Amino acid sequence: MGQELVPLIHNLDQIHSIYIFCFNREKHLAWSSPYRKVRGVFNNIIDICESLKSYVSTQSLIDYDRKEFDVVSNEANPLSTNDEHLCIINRALRTHDLYALCSMYRFIQDLNVNLLQLNENQQITTNSFSLYFGQFLLKPHFDEIKQNLGGLMCINQFVSANSELSIAVTHIEQQKKLISNGNINRVVFQVHIDRTKETNVPYANIGSNSQFVHEKEYLISMFSVYHIDKIEKLLGVPSA
Repeated sequence: MGQELVPLIHNLDQIHSIYIFCFNREKHLAWSSPYRKVRGVFNNIIDICESLKSYVSTQSLIDYDRKEFDVVSNEANPLSTNDEHLCIINRALRTHDLYALCSMYRFIQDLNVNLLQLNENQQITTNSFSLYFGQFLLKPHFDEIKQNLGGLMCINQFVSANSELSIAVTHIEQQKKLISNGNINRVVFQVHIDRTKETNVPYANIGSNSQFVHEKEYLISMFSVYHIDKIEKLLGVPSA
């Protein structure tokens, strides 16, 4: 079957690599050798897994041929970044859409640089403060967080947060009308930020100088890691 299928799909742009799993390795090596996308012929699934791990890593996939997929970012400005850009990036992170991530690579880089610069230029008088943001979590995921009390949690997307709890609650209350899945919890996160400690995750107040978002709105970059301190019922907010 592979001998008939590979010629049909080999030149498709969506196909990056082909791995052949078979019982007769010598037979399939003979016909597959002219096809450059065929990375190997295997009769053991473990060998395929090892070959995959040795051939690429997550970072190299994101970096792969980024010049070909670059968008003209023109120094992404967090003050003018709309929800559409962040929705595309966050959706790509959730679905592991590497093509979309490659396409937005330069934009993400420039956005992170500008968040760092914006944070450095902002005059924040307190050394620590709290931010709030709401998310919808599937119950199994929320149960995992509850069982990991005292542990760490990573959020692999850009997060829009606010220094006012009421704004985060209002936002998630408005969004609940769009969610019909009864297996979903509404969760409001409180993030404590200590400015005396260094962080590798860029963040900044993007509303202080903008008329497009709330003046106390912050943008936190992807892959932020948090210590889970406590979980409690939010009074006055049903099912939150």
